Amino acid sequence: ALGVSKVTVHKALTGQKGVGEALRREILDYAERTGYRYRSRPVLKGREFLFLVRRSYFFTENEQFYTQIYAHLDALCRENGCRLTLSLAESGPGKFDPDSLRVEGRLPDGVFTGGELPAAVLEALTGLSLPVLCIDYYSPLYPFYYVGLNNYYDGYRLTHHLIERGHTRIGFIGHVRYAGTLTDKYFGYRKALLDFALPYNRLWHLNENFNTKADYDLHLPEQLPTAFICHCDFTAKKLYLALRFRKIRIPEQVSVVSFDDTELSEELSPRLTSMGLPRVRFASAAFELMERIFSQDQPPCALTLDCSIHERDSVALLRSE
Repeated sequence: ALGVSKVTVHKALTGQKGVGEALRREILDYAERTGYRYRSRPVLKGREFLFLVRRSYFFTENEQFYTQIYAHLDALCRENGCRLTLSLAESGPGKFDPDSLRVEGRLPDGVFTGGELPAAVLEALTGLSLPVLCIDYYSPLYPFYYVGLNNYYDGYRLTHHLIERGHTRIGFIGHVRYAGTLTDKYFGYRKALLDFALPYNRLWHLNENFNTKADYDLHLPEQLPTAFICHCDFTAKKLYLALRFRKIRIPEQVSVVSFDDTELSEELSPRLTSMGLPRVRFASAAFELMERIFSQDQPPCALTLDCSIHERDSVALLRSE
């Protein structure tokens, strides 16, 4: 229906290079509309896998980022004759018992992880003789497989998106120690400010995890920047509420952009400009990499996926200040 080759479709669905972003988006949108799911060869048939994620990441009030990745990955496993079991890790610093990974008395054939896990869990996983594939997390300290985004580069790109539209006073919302992915976005933001000789005002960096706070418990500085970058869509929702409480209009007075491009970005008013990619792309790329691990003896590697800025209505175009 789209007039493209099977190879092109395969690359688009699995996040590989060699496909233009506009065509990739067209293929992904068509796949989503028609209910198509990527089907691999039956290399993983009969195998048992675990999806390990922090409990606090999986049960969330909104977004359900890792919940959706798990759902897509579970569907791929079922369609290809293997099984995926959900395992929830606690967020505390305590010891981790590797026996908790056992499914019906035996260790799985492989482990998928969602997001950043406590150090004790990661250390325990390194001692197991099975492949560990981390989704939306990367560390050079562990010999795992990785599928994720270049969050540093994406933080830079989203900041540059605002600069191109005339913004020179830009703030950032997110606790830099909350997760490594957030830290990388923050330093990408700082690098863009540095490259374009723009001021960094520490009062415009709200260095807190507002996802755990009440809706209006977001203390904004008296003098606001012309734009805020939020580390996720849910934090952007909190910012919308705080700005409205102060009768500040979006985007006329303050522009807002975010990461993840979840359903929230379409539900907010004005609709939120957000950077991200469909969760099905994380799942299909991770599944294909796990398939290569078992079929080609793939050594540990990191697969970086490309994502897009989805422009909506939350950014004002400013004249040069």
